Amino acid sequence: MKHHVNDLYVTVAHPHGEIEVPLRDWIAAGPGERKWLSPIKLTDKDGKDVSLNHLPLKYRNNSISRLLISIGIIKKPWP
Repeated sequence: MKHHVNDLYVTVAHPHGEIEVPLRDWIAAGPGERKWLSPIKLTDKDGKDVSLNHLPLKYRNNSISRLLISIGIIKKPWP
């Protein structure tokens, strides 16, 4: 099933609990000042789980994506 960015939400593990934000906001701003935050779950507008594989690697902000960004294989998505 094809999903549109406006219909997806990411759940981010935060030190004070999990927070859910629209995927379009995560793509625009990323983790902000807490540079180690990364999405742990992706859901559609109906609350159904969507594989994190639908999230482009550069926006996952996990150890693999940060490594690939640091060695120049993928472009850094946020300032």
